[in-house]
Amino acid sequence: MTEILSAKKLAEVASLLLNKPAIVGEGTTTGAYSRFMTQIAQAVCNFYDGGIDGAATQSRVDAKCWFVAVTGNRSLPSTGGEQKSDTGSARLFWQELLDSVESLTAIADEHGARTLADLFYLQNAILSGGFIDHFPGESNVLEVVRTLFSAAKWESHIKVEYLESSDGHLDFG
Repeated sequence: MTEILSAKKLAEVASLLLNKPAIVGEGTTTGAYSRFMTQIAQAVCNFYDGGIDGAATQSRVDAKCWFVAVTGNRSLPSTGGEQKSDTGSARLFWQELLDSVESLTAIADEHGARTLADLFYLQNAILSGGFIDHFPGESNVLEVVRTLFSAAKWESHIKVEYLESSDGHLDFG
C-alpha cells in the first residue's frame, strides 16, 4: 500500500517511532532502536553536511533516554542539546600549532598579542564545538591557522566578521 505523506505526517511518524516505538511494534529491541535513531540522526546530518559521532546510546542513568552525538556546519539548527567536548580535535589543533612555531612568544612577536589570544579562544571553540569571531585587521588568526596541516578543519571554527567604519562602509582590513 502506497501512502503519500506530508512533511507534518512524516514528522509525526518519525516522532512516534522515536518516542513510543512499542506502540507501533517497531524498534523495540535495544539494537533496533539504536540503529533507527542513528539513521535518523545521520539523515539530518547529511542534509547539513554534518555527521554522527558513533551510534545512538542509551543513558546509564535513565533507560528511557537515548543520545547521539552529531557534528554539523553552522547551518545545523541548534537544539539546545548537550555538547560533547571534542578533546581529540582540540589536542590535535594545539599540537599542530606548537609544531608550526618556535614558541608561543614567537606568534605574539610576529602576529601580535590579539592573534595569540584568538588562538587560545580557537582551541576552546574546537573543544566545545563552537566558533570564534575573527575581525581581519585586528588579528592574524586565520593566516596562522592556514599554515597548519588540518587548516580546513580549524577554519570551520572561525567566523569572519567585518567592522563597519565610522563612515558607514565595511572595513575589510
